[in-house]
Amino acid sequence: MLNLFILIILQQFETYYITEDNILEVFKGDLEKFKDRWIKFSTEYEGIRIPAIKLEEFFKDLEGNLGMSQ
Repeated sequence: MLNLFILIILQQFETYYITEDNILEVFKGDLEKFKDRWIKFSTEYEGIRIPAIKLEEFFKDLEGNLGMSQ
């Protein structure tokens, strides 16, 4: 019962008190963008690494807080 009570409290807190622009939501979005771009540029090496030649293009392709201005 205690776990259920704590779950309800946390869900209500998340619903009503955590804003859309909080740092965790921004991080989740940035992480997803990073993963998508990583997959795009690392297909040659099966997702393990990005060739050094493509690094500049990789960072330019990232958007928002992660990327470089073009």
